Amino acid sequence: MARENNRNRTQRRLAQAIEKNLQITTTARLTVQETSGPLPNPDILKRYDEVVPGAAERIIRLAESEATHRRSLEDKIVTAQARDLHEDRIEGRIGQITATIITVVVVGCGTYAIVQGYPLTGGLLSGGTIVSLVGIFIWGRKHKPNPEQPPDEQATAIAPTGKPEQQRV
Repeated sequence: MARENNRNRTQRRLAQAIEKNLQITTTARLTVQETSGPLPNPDILKRYDEVVPGAAERIIRLAESEATHRRSLEDKIVTAQARDLHEDRIEGRIGQITATIITVVVVGCGTYAIVQGYPLTGGLLSGGTIVSLVGIFIWGRKHKPNPEQPPDEQATAIAPTGKPEQQRV
């Protein structure tokens, strides 16, 4: 029994000495893997296929169908933008033609009034129309949107008082 007590005591002393001198080192390793694009790394695809047979092929088909869908949406957007631009040009032309016809008719009426002996009425009709057209032309040139300017800044216009004024876009 004395021998066992000595042995136990020795083992405890040895264990205490080891605990005091022992340094515990823990190593942690973190691996981060990034991929860009619709498909994962081929190694990951292979592991997917090992877990679920045929998964890699399904993932590739999904990426292909997603890319096809995205391209079709982009085509639709470009087509719609081109159509809108074309319609805006047509609308602008119709507005110019209509304004020209109205101007010719009103100036013609003013001239007719002057010839018939109503110079004040004719002058106001013709002169007022021409002054209005020149004013609209100058205002339109000043406030034409600049494609290089961001849309937020395009919404700010200079009011006739010289102070900036927000316009609804």
